[in-house]
Amino acid sequence: MDLLTIERGTSAGVLMKRAGLAVSQALLRRFPNARDVVVLCGPGNNGGDGLVVAKELRGCGLCVRVVVTAADKYSEEFLLQLAEQSEVCVLDAGRTALFPPGVALRVISPEGLQVLLRRCDVVVDALLGTGQRSSPRQSIAEVIQRVEMARSQGARFQVVSVDVPTGVDADTGQLFTPHISADLTVCVQAIKRGLLQFPARAVCGAIESVSIGILEAEPCDFVALEGAALPVLGKRRADSHKGDFGRVVVVGGSLGMPGAPSLTALAALCAGAGTVSWVTKRSWCASFALAECMREVLSDDSDTFGPGDAEEVLSLLGRFDVVILGPGMGLTKGTGEFLSRLCDGIRVLGKRVVLDADAINQVSILGIDLRGLDGVITPHPGEASRMLGRPTPALQANRFNSVRELWQKYGVVAVLKGAGTLVYGDQGGRIVCCGTPYLATAGSGDVLAGIIGALCARCESAFDAASLGVWTHAVAGIRASEVTGGPILASDIARAASGVIGGLEA
Repeated sequence: MDLLTIERGTSAGVLMKRAGLAVSQALLRRFPNARDVVVLCGPGNNGGDGLVVAKELRGCGLCVRVVVTAADKYSEEFLLQLAEQSEVCVLDAGRTALFPPGVALRVISPEGLQVLLRRCDVVVDALLGTGQRSSPRQSIAEVIQRVEMARSQGARFQVVSVDVPTGVDADTGQLFTPHISADLTVCVQAIKRGLLQFPARAVCGAIESVSIGILEAEPCDFVALEGAALPVLGKRRADSHKGDFGRVVVVGGSLGMPGAPSLTALAALCAGAGTVSWVTKRSWCASFALAECMREVLSDDSDTFGPGDAEEVLSLLGRFDVVILGPGMGLTKGTGEFLSRLCDGIRVLGKRVVLDADAINQVSILGIDLRGLDGVITPHPGEASRMLGRPTPALQANRFNSVRELWQKYGVVAVLKGAGTLVYGDQGGRIVCCGTPYLATAGSGDVLAGIIGALCARCESAFDAASLGVWTHAVAGIRASEVTGGPILASDIARAASGVIGGLEA
């Protein structure tokens, strides 16, 4: 997009000046009492942005000191912006032969840098930008270490990172050593997707995006789920009836785990499904007390679902719009065979389906074919690891690639749960930008499956249902934790989802 903008007549220098101006304005908005600023500049265009920030802040009357790191080469745009500086500090005078004439250079030692840091209000991190793929080295690593050392010794400055904190892979969200921990990250034109994934998210502080007029060449592969990017849920008509909002059936549970499908059913009802039923067995549902949920009790009363139950269950599914498979189902061999037969039958029936929990695990264990289903899978990282056949840490190292691979391999919309949940389908990717650590509670995933199932009955596509479902789940978690003031139950999330959905329907 940056290159397209340049090709169409806006020079790189103009874009750099716009970026520096926008970042300096964001800094002053967030820290209006700043008086003494140290700008740390690397040798590339991110450092060039920093030089513009320094010039703009000086023009606003602030005391600004620029520190340039040593490098074997500097970008052309960096050197053009350097020529407009009256004085800069340099960590190594032996590497300044390429510097333009007329710039006053003051050699500063690492210890001298630390003195500057202890005296300032704000540090601007313009060391490295979006090209980071490995740990910062040499003088840049030295500067980062001095910043962290000053903080550990009690310095109270705030850190503003330009576009991306140094030491962060902007594509994947990986965190290198050493790295900058920012209080504010000002992203130029668009938030870089890696900043919305952990561990990178933890070192970005507040994230703000500023526009500098870069043209959109094509839709982004991943889009944040907020504002206009949220799928639309139609307003309820005054004369609507329960049939307008879908009939959802939950196929899950076992003698030892009857609670999971009951949470899924509760969530589907709270998320607006017209009717919800649970396919169960007589001995499992003795303690099931959700009056609003109907039960389809099978003739066999064994402890788990088995292959012999498939035909009876399939005969029931014709009455429903959406099938949710898996919560509390268990991992016996017989249950896996049951699930495989059920998927084949659902494909023939053309029903929309959500596969969660044990259904996902059975898919990976038995290699069940999901292609041709109109559905959603909702694995957490451990389940996704088994589905893709690689260790969880490797999967988490690039969650964007992982969720895309899940969609490619299984042919259904993929939801990769976690902090910064991702959704991927044939319409691209979506990122959930909000949430709370209190969502990490038993049954939270069962509730998410129910919310997505309810929305599958109302949204045009399974992709939209999954996208709106993960956003609803995140917001409901936030609202529930605000009510309790701390930890929440899965049922709290389900009930809070009702208000979230109501806001979407207003």
